[in-house]
Amino acid sequence: LFVASYSNGLFLFDISKPFDPQTIGRTTEFDIPTNGIIRKGKYLLLSDNVGGVMVYDISQPQEKIKFVKELKTESGESWDILADKEKKLMYVAAGTTGVEIWNIIDPANAKLISKVKGITWDYAWGLSYDEATKRLFVSDKTNGVRIFDASNPTKPALIKTYKTGGQNHFALPYDTLLFLANGPAGFETISIKNVQKPKTVFKDIYSKPFVTGM
Repeated sequence: LFVASYSNGLFLFDISKPFDPQTIGRTTEFDIPTNGIIRKGKYLLLSDNVGGVMVYDISQPQEKIKFVKELKTESGESWDILADKEKKLMYVAAGTTGVEIWNIIDPANAKLISKVKGITWDYAWGLSYDEATKRLFVSDKTNGVRIFDASNPTKPALIKTYKTGGQNHFALPYDTLLFLANGPAGFETISIKNVQKPKTVFKDIYSKPFVTGM
């Protein structure tokens, strides 16, 4: 189990005994961890608010979690990261500069492939992916959720932007539904059976709402 803590560092836990987890490694070589962690072989990639994406060698965590390199985004930020099924590509939510796509076949030598262009972003800070439809969902703060066709993963094409009532923090797809964490506007479920005409099927606004994740 990998746990990134703002004030305490990155921890690796052995959870073979779930009710008695054991710390097997730790590092504090990062700034402000955000939403994303990707494990690929002996490497761990961690999103960092002011450092981009941090790459670590975790092959010998008991001795040391070794810092390998920093993958710097255009904005200098990384709010969330997501890998494709084969873990060859990494999508990065990079705040005001939107989404970047990186080749992570070899994480130690990761390369920027492309950036999603032609869109005025507010703040890209959440990512999710539907393997069945090859759709990428990007939470773009006050702009709502942006839905992309990612069948060509190096050049996602915008299908639809759904404007939520608040600040969309995260979108979770399931079949023809999309569950939305809308910050101060609460929780919402929409139908994307017709992706060009999303339809609200449930909404819950709390008395003191701030929904950021699911």
